[in-house]
Amino acid sequence: MNQEPETNHKNQEEQFKSQKENPMNKKISVPLAFGIIILFALVVGFLILHYLKISIGILEMEVKKNVKEVEEKLVKKNLRSIPKKHGMPTYIVFSPDNKRFAYKVRKENQSFFVLDGVEQKKYDDVADFFIFSPDSQRFAYIAKEGIKQFVVFNSIELGRYDQVYNLSFSPDGKYLIYNVRDDIDTYFVIKEVEELEKWENFYNKYKDNFEKQGTRFETKVIDKRTILFSPNKKLVSFIVRGYEFSKPYIVDVETGVNIIEKENIWFNDPRKSLFWFLDEEMFIIKSKLNDFSGEGKEAIFICQGEDYKLKEIYSLTNQEYLFEGLNIENIKFFDDKIFFSVVKYYYPYYYPEIQKQYYYDIKTQKLSVIFPKESH
Repeated sequence: MNQEPETNHKNQEEQFKSQKENPMNKKISVPLAFGIIILFALVVGFLILHYLKISIGILEMEVKKNVKEVEEKLVKKNLRSIPKKHGMPTYIVFSPDNKRFAYKVRKENQSFFVLDGVEQKKYDDVADFFIFSPDSQRFAYIAKEGIKQFVVFNSIELGRYDQVYNLSFSPDGKYLIYNVRDDIDTYFVIKEVEELEKWENFYNKYKDNFEKQGTRFETKVIDKRTILFSPNKKLVSFIVRGYEFSKPYIVDVETGVNIIEKENIWFNDPRKSLFWFLDEEMFIIKSKLNDFSGEGKEAIFICQGEDYKLKEIYSLTNQEYLFEGLNIENIKFFDDKIFFSVVKYYYPYYYPEIQKQYYYDIKTQKLSVIFPKESH
């Protein structure tokens, strides 16, 4: 009777050892571990999806909030009915003070901006870029006609180039700055806002007067790159270009009078032809002969006083200019005197050689030779 429990105990030990050594038990543990891994991955994936769902929900709330804010602005400005009138906007921008707005419309193969509900001029295209000045009072954008691009400041078109980009106002709003590419040249253009506004006021005020005189005084033929205000802002100079002619203007901003209208003066660029004294009330005009039309003469004129009376102080004949290759250059001011040189260019290398040097005394109104010295 006592042997039977011992026998049972031994049988249990042998059965335990056989189960432990059975290879099937090892196979059972692998699926179990794999199942645990899958379960863990499912739990992690669920948590990630739940987090993404929360994030997307927050993003949708922000988008709805922004849309609601824009809609509120549109309602305040009564803009909801405007797209039906002007066309569907493709780009919209608000001014820094949030009181003005502009948006772009494409209609009948033309593009234009609607500013504060008012249509601006239509062009072949306008860039999806419209800027307000920091004080929200001025605006600018880039337009295109044909193959040329240009900046529109308020209602005035500026110089035309192959490409215009990086348009911006300076932080203080005093300058308009942009990059241009013309042929192979790339450079900065910096325009003083005050001068642009003076030009805009001048142009709008006197445009009809010039057109009545039969002059092609229109935006498209004014070379915007030649617009130059005098240091005292009382005169503005520019070139009007046409198919058969080009004409220089030096105009009194207040009266609209072209002070060189009755003079035999021609030049191609005011920046290279006008020289101002420090007192800003006296200046020199360097005129030249237009080789194509025969207008003008190679000469120096002095302008002094508020009545803008011109006086010729030196000139070359057509023979000297055209056939002898003489030019007036090196104009300088010093101690109430005007110094200049007569230079000859030798062809075909255009090597310059000074032939004569003069000075004109403003006080005595006398012209004297410096070189070569006169023999006694």
